[in-house]
Amino acid sequence: MKDEPIAPEKPRASNRCLDIKAAAEYLGVSADTVLRLINTGVLPIVKFPVQRTSRGVDPHGTSRRVLIDVRDLDDLIEHNKETRGAPLSLASSRRG
Repeated sequence: MKDEPIAPEKPRASNRCLDIKAAAEYLGVSADTVLRLINTGVLPIVKFPVQRTSRGVDPHGTSRRVLIDVRDLDDLIEHNKETRGAPLSLASSRRG
């Protein structure tokens, strides 16, 4: 029996929505990359409606916390898969 390579286990999402750091870990990229994806409109964010009662603030608004739906992360992965005709090398995948 041939041993199968063990793939690294991706972080399990205990919640459907992840913060930026957890989304970056899920994708295997930096938090800056996730922010760029959000700021360019590639990755949508989730903002929940909240009621605030502090002085000078509209009692109806949205949460300040930026969350990303795991399903959107999975869609991003699926839509960015590509098939290569030529093999990749480690040297060509490194950027300086």
